[in-house]
Amino acid sequence: MVVTLVGLLVTITMPALLRARKMTRSARCKVNLQQLWELFHDTGGDMRLPSPAVWTGFVADRDSQDILICLSDDLDRSASVMLGDVYLVQDPGGLTFYPIMDIVELGDMDLFQLDVFQRSDTVWEMWIGDYTGGDVLANSDADGAVRVTLGGNIMIESLDAPGQWSCGSDHWVCDGPNMGKANWRDDIVRRLTGMSYHEIDPPYVVGGARCSYGMNVDVPRVNGRPSQLLLLDYEKTTADAVAHTVDGEWKYLAPRHMGRVNAVFVDGSVRDLWPSELDPGEGLWRR
Repeated sequence: MVVTLVGLLVTITMPALLRARKMTRSARCKVNLQQLWELFHDTGGDMRLPSPAVWTGFVADRDSQDILICLSDDLDRSASVMLGDVYLVQDPGGLTFYPIMDIVELGDMDLFQLDVFQRSDTVWEMWIGDYTGGDVLANSDADGAVRVTLGGNIMIESLDAPGQWSCGSDHWVCDGPNMGKANWRDDIVRRLTGMSYHEIDPPYVVGGARCSYGMNVDVPRVNGRPSQLLLLDYEKTTADAVAHTVDGEWKYLAPRHMGRVNAVFVDGSVRDLWPSELDPGEGLWRR
């Protein structure tokens, strides 16, 4: 009888708990967008927005190098993507952040002491690497947002679980087969010094799911209209309006939050919108 009641209670409360978690993730995503908007306008008072083509470089030049991301609701880790298709490709400097990486092949995984990444009831695993082009990647199994701070040391901080880690920049080199995927490069892996794990010698390949914000390509260098879209949940760093009404062909739009898209506008307001509300005919995209 007790087991039955417990099961019934779980059945009743679980949907509400899952919805609350998704709402929390959406709220964090909105904070991320607001912080990026503030960064865009912190340029000595000239109020000049960055060009959509180089906005990630604008972040790299002016930011404290905090990279904020928001994972998708389903935390899908099944998709393999091109290295250039994932979150925040910084120019100059070549910085790419992979929010939810999967290790497809890693060889002797037992050499890697995962216990140092355990946090209470959350299995929290981070993986920092450095590709030959200067790209930086990270892996998280945490259910939520992660901040990676790049500087003299790399600071990894979970926004869901307490604690943070700092590591140095010792390296080892590991060649990875391309597994038939174009544009994959040999890996130079950044070692997390002081974390009590061994160097990994065998080759490996990584895959991941895309997670990104895109900047409206129609935002001009000089201020646009206050009601114009600036940044939104998107799977590329530049966001294009389609020439017709929103439908399934708009493949890069990313309604990650219970079917909605988070967006920040030129005036700094942040909203969550249904995809149908982003119809180009409504005048949100162009001046």
